[in-house]
Amino acid sequence: MSLLLILSQRARLPSYDYFTLYLGVAHVTLQALLLNEIKDFNCDVIVPDKGWRFNVDFKLIKTADPLSVAPQYDYPDNFKERLKLNKEYFIYEANIKGAIGFFYKHKYYLVYKSEKPYDFVAYWGGDPKRVEFIFTDGKNQEPASEPASEPASEASSKVSEPAAKEPSE
Repeated sequence: MSLLLILSQRARLPSYDYFTLYLGVAHVTLQALLLNEIKDFNCDVIVPDKGWRFNVDFKLIKTADPLSVAPQYDYPDNFKERLKLNKEYFIYEANIKGAIGFFYKHKYYLVYKSEKPYDFVAYWGGDPKRVEFIFTDGKNQEPASEPASEPASEASSKVSEPAAKEPSE
């Protein structure tokens, strides 16, 4: 399986099913796992800027109402608007395990469109008092339904030239 992963090379028994997930590219790696039909799994996650390593269970959820998966959060209006544009989503729910997970009970959510290539849509999670909401810049917009009014070759020929500068005296 060719994924953007950092493989863990340990002498002792590994505490993960597949690999060690680098948090900086988690959304891309999870998209690749989704494309390979990997649903629920466990792995270690590295948070490089903090030097942390956690064991995490990932569970795949398919839903038409992603906000109902975690009702404890107070979602911003623009976040709600963007998530309601698609009918169904895949959500990877990340749950920290081990000793840290015993004390830190909050989960994290990564949302993907339900059609291939399963584009990354949004992320949120952690303590509801300190939650961060992230969504992609594309606003989940559907392609324009009306064709362009003029062919591209004609449109490109109408690009205005920059104004010529007057010579300074």
